[in-house]
Amino acid sequence: MVGFFALLAKILILYDTNIEELLAASDLIITDYSNFGIEAMLMNKPIISFNFTKEDWGDHPQRLDQLNAATYIDQYEELEKEINNIFENYNKGYSLKENNIEIIRKFNFENDGNACNRIYRYLTEKN
Repeated sequence: MVGFFALLAKILILYDTNIEELLAASDLIITDYSNFGIEAMLMNKPIISFNFTKEDWGDHPQRLDQLNAATYIDQYEELEKEINNIFENYNKGYSLKENNIEIIRKFNFENDGNACNRIYRYLTEKN
């Protein structure tokens, strides 16, 4: 448990802050299986999926670790080691980013700034 408290001493907890600004400024994202991980993936950030409750995530569609876009961790003892691994091992962080690019191509298609036009055409052509 001492290691856990040492880890907490290295974590800064912020309140009432702009999450988008933090995401843009971050070098690494630690999340569970939330939408925030998807936003981080779209910004091509390395991601650690941390299951701190050790609940069964099953095949949740936002499990980025199952898409090889995140590293899965469920032990506090592994967290600091994996953070250091991503920062010290260029290939580890790079491979996560490379996988992100493939997933972005697959799921974020037609991101060309014309979404409103397509929705408008869809709605007006159906009537």
